[in-house]
Amino acid sequence: MRKTNQFILISILLFTFTFSSFAQTDTTKIDLAGKFALQFQISENFTLSSFQGGTFSGKYHLSNNSALRLGFSLYHNNDERMADDNYPSPDTTFNNRLNNNSTRVEVLLQYLQYANISNSISMFYGGGINYSSSLNNNKEYQKELSRFLEQSYYQVGINLLIGVEWFVRSNIGISAEYESGFSYSKNEIFYKKISETSDDKDGEKEERTMYRFSPNSVKFGLSIYF
Repeated sequence: MRKTNQFILISILLFTFTFSSFAQTDTTKIDLAGKFALQFQISENFTLSSFQGGTFSGKYHLSNNSALRLGFSLYHNNDERMADDNYPSPDTTFNNRLNNNSTRVEVLLQYLQYANISNSISMFYGGGINYSSSLNNNKEYQKELSRFLEQSYYQVGINLLIGVEWFVRSNIGISAEYESGFSYSKNEIFYKKISETSDDKDGEKEERTMYRFSPNSVKFGLSIYF
């Protein structure tokens, strides 16, 4: 873990040095009010990835000192295939088949408060709420036993953060931030036996709940304003 953190720090310093010749020194030219920004996370191997781990991450500056940040992710998959290619079922296609349908949604909304920009650097802090849910249906048809499994999950939480952003140009910012959060999640699992002609509606159901505190974690990001 220590070597990983050192690698990240060295990468950020090299990235900072590379852009130092383009640094914005006249803070009067940095006007963020009314601007949108796309955000990308700087990963260990110095590549850019989604900042919030989702499909989209961006922010809108209400003024030079305040902004709203939104992270959004949507995933859907529908997969139907034979469970075992080595087990042919010439009599019926019902036997030995898998059908999986899954959907996942994640939303993160945060408010950020910035200090006045000084020497192209601004401290910021903020917080927000996050929500995620998923639904997974899995049907497994076999010659001996067929079953249906449905798993639903949702999570709600709050998070707090503090960080610093350096504007290497008026429309490019490099940031580092610490974030902590608390969340509540619930997982429901329902399964039952099924067949071609009947459906066991009673089935069995399990529920699990969890409270979790996520300690400080650091993220390095790149913001492009327009």
